[in-house]
Amino acid sequence: MSVRIKKAAYGGCPHDCPDTCAMIYEVEKGKLVGVKGNSIHPMIRGGLCVKLKDYEKRHYYPDRLLYPLRRTGPKGSKQFERISWDEALDEITSR
Repeated sequence: MSVRIKKAAYGGCPHDCPDTCAMIYEVEKGKLVGVKGNSIHPMIRGGLCVKLKDYEKRHYYPDRLLYPLRRTGPKGSKQFERISWDEALDEITSR
């Protein structure tokens, strides 16, 4: 029988909500396997919103964006090109 060892990593929600939820990421063998709210957070008291349900599945979703993209065609055409992080930040800060 193998022993499962989970480690806890502490962090915040990646969404831009006003609650700024504190999360506990459960990691097993270097892979995110679960998330839960941190019970000592004064707003959420251990609960998380529905957007974070199954967050670990979305984290490893094969079509998840990993790099910045610039739209090259008309809006809705799904035409993009990959750009560097520096280009993306320059473009955002220039607006």
